Amino acid sequence: DTVMINSCGLIVPWDSLTASQTLGFQQVYEKSCSCHIVTCYSLPCQVSSSRDCLWTDMVTTQDSALQGPQALHMACVDKGNNTCGW
Repeated sequence: DTVMINSCGLIVPWDSLTASQTLGFQQVYEKSCSCHIVTCYSLPCQVSSSRDCLWTDMVTTQDSALQGPQALHMACVDKGNNTCGW
């Protein structure tokens, strides 16, 4: 069984996901479909909408952005009032 996410090219076996990622797929992500992740490739970075979450793992993680704290343990979620955040 493989999970595939086109926006970041993540292809990993289900049993290798972190507990946060598993919970996200089971309960969180579908509730935040109106949110948008904006990738930061170099500093400074900014978002253009309150529905955007700035993904900074690309500039803050030395080895692989897919091993950064946002990728492994956080979700861009709808916080209500037309805003999204980590």
